[in-house]
Amino acid sequence: MFMDPITLEKFQAVDEHGTERDERLAKTFNMETLEKDFGGKNQITFDSKIFLNTKLNDTEFGLEFDEQYHMATGQGGSNVKARDPNQITNGRHLERSVNISEAEACCTSSKIAVDDVPSTKTPKTVCWSVYADSRVLKLNKQERDAARALASELTISSEKEDHKGLYDDAGSLIRYLQSEGWSKEKAEARIRGTARWRKDFDFTAQHEGKYFEAIARENKAGKMYVRGYDRRGRPIIYFKLCYVDTQNHQDALRHVVYCVERAVHCLDRRESLTQAGRCASSETESACGRITVFVDFRGYSPKHRPSLRTVREAMAILQAHYPGRLGEAFLLYPPKKVLATWAMLSQFVDPVTRRKVVLVSDQAHHNELLNTVFDRRKLESSAGGENATPFNSEVFLETTVSDPICGNTIYGHEFDAQWAVSVTNSQRVTGRAPGPNIKAPQSTFVSEELIPSEALSGKVIVSSSFERSIAVPQGHRVCWKFSIHPGDAPSMFGTPDLTFTVEAISDTPKVEGVPPRHQEREAVHPPELKSCEDQDVGGEFIAERACTVFLKWGNEHSWFRDKGLEFDISMKSCTQ
Repeated sequence: MFMDPITLEKFQAVDEHGTERDERLAKTFNMETLEKDFGGKNQITFDSKIFLNTKLNDTEFGLEFDEQYHMATGQGGSNVKARDPNQITNGRHLERSVNISEAEACCTSSKIAVDDVPSTKTPKTVCWSVYADSRVLKLNKQERDAARALASELTISSEKEDHKGLYDDAGSLIRYLQSEGWSKEKAEARIRGTARWRKDFDFTAQHEGKYFEAIARENKAGKMYVRGYDRRGRPIIYFKLCYVDTQNHQDALRHVVYCVERAVHCLDRRESLTQAGRCASSETESACGRITVFVDFRGYSPKHRPSLRTVREAMAILQAHYPGRLGEAFLLYPPKKVLATWAMLSQFVDPVTRRKVVLVSDQAHHNELLNTVFDRRKLESSAGGENATPFNSEVFLETTVSDPICGNTIYGHEFDAQWAVSVTNSQRVTGRAPGPNIKAPQSTFVSEELIPSEALSGKVIVSSSFERSIAVPQGHRVCWKFSIHPGDAPSMFGTPDLTFTVEAISDTPKVEGVPPRHQEREAVHPPELKSCEDQDVGGEFIAERACTVFLKWGNEHSWFRDKGLEFDISMKSCTQ
């Protein structure tokens, strides 16, 4: 009589006994994990100390007791020794509730070491960052267990595997599991196959710019690049077959992988923005971590196309090593011979991928896509949209964009964002003595900028950083002055501080074949923690050769407090 009817209907009385009770409970609960006192088979006794004190990333929220128990006892695998929770210390198996400064917080590792155990099958480390990832926590119990079990297995790797950014990425693990029907064994075999392919392909070296010249040759004509997003927030890869192919098999594959990686990083960046509360979650969810491919056959000639060997191998790479990444591939006005070729090649493509290939053979279908899948205003004019800015290979390959998620890089950004930055950069004064006081351009942030374009002050949000770059001609001096202000968080969270760093990249290549923008930065001013008590912090740097200088204020170590920042950057000739 004290409850509404809807809530009352949710209460169920279990008055059966024996087998009948077990059968009824099994319809709702996993009997292996249900406590024995409630009719299940779980023999672990509840421990209040573990439930209240076992934390991950300084919080117990998002964890339930069984997960906390395995963390506290070090049971990353079936043969791991049990531990006394009282002997567990911060930074090893769990994070205790202790008071640490914001500067100390940045030293906390996301991976928690586990002592050696007799079984060689038991991993030495468990990647708790995967265990507590929000994407993993959203899975159902069985899927979550599979993801965590796979993460645990992948903590052991061989020298023949390049697993950087793969084994410790929750999104990758989930995609591989989904592609293999949530079979941990099959997913592990497949993802290890990708790690071995990356090693053989020299994947990490390519990402760092080793094969830049080969990729630049392939990209020069503008036959393949990443530009804009469709209405679902999926990055679009343009592939135009009106240009003559170079007929270099290996270079073509590197170019394909490069463009796909650029699109993947765009997705990863948007996911990071969503987790930081800077991008609508609905936009990320509609993208589903997938890419849209737009293949334009207008102007096609048989002599333009890549060899069938290259096409087959490129498709094999995408199918084997980028599971779940393809959203849809739109083939625009394919000729009859191409349709026949696709009929032959489609036999080697799995049915799920085959259904994602959409043939667009008439104007009516094309117009429908412009009004449903694509945003006509942002789509390139060559594809029927209204974006008339022509593609520029040099901008796509070398123009970096600075933001709080990716730092200063080309990865995570598509051509339109790079073009906006290149237009701003072209307005800088270079090659002649500038005026006495040139401000760093405020539109360096194309989107989601932390500091408004009309002011030299703003907020550096938690767990992020703010970076400003400026092109400096040889023989010029860059001067800076800044002050830090408390955010909105109460003083109990420590003194407001930021890590200040100054780095530079010379405009003259130091490594043959690797352009300056892809080389490592040199430290001009080593990282130094500055607080609101250090008013009007200043400094300068004299460029002995033309370079780009990066000033960075880091707030990655803070989980609770945004920091206010006011700064002034000027540049003048040393002769003035």
